[in-house]
Amino acid sequence: VVPESGIVLGGLQTYYGVKEGDYVKASFGGLMMVGGVFGSGARYSPGSSAAQLAELESQAPGAHFLSRHGAGTTLSFQYRRAISGMTPEGEVLNMENSTRFLSDELQLEAVKLAQTEFTKTGKTSIILDMKKSIGEGFLKGGGNGSYRTTSTVQAYFKDGNLITLFPKIGR
Repeated sequence: VVPESGIVLGGLQTYYGVKEGDYVKASFGGLMMVGGVFGSGARYSPGSSAAQLAELESQAPGAHFLSRHGAGTTLSFQYRRAISGMTPEGEVLNMENSTRFLSDELQLEAVKLAQTEFTKTGKTSIILDMKKSIGEGFLKGGGNGSYRTTSTVQAYFKDGNLITLFPKIGR
């Protein structure tokens, strides 16, 4: 759904012409008003890549691969993280490189490859080269020249669950 007009104030997104129960693709990390009801996140079309990612993320306590690195996050959220440490959900952590996937489909492909590698090797830290551009973001500290694209993915597992997976950038 593309809003006819929208107002963004400090992460609060108001969409006009969207009714409660409509399927929308929205960024996690802000409150979204849909038909006058506030909530975090959005419902996704059943079976979509985003819906599959959201389901996987909900199964592991502390998982944040979609909410912090998904295509639904914005570059401005990623830049804010790189310069201040603030996550898309508004939590302040350490400043670090901050990235997002270019699409839900690319992220789901990376998740499946990481899960296959984890099953084969049992390694809890996995780096994959997807051999195509899969993500973008900013180097820690931001500034001129900090924007990067990448084909590399970093995945971390804990207690057999995928906790995070993100496009990996470096200098």
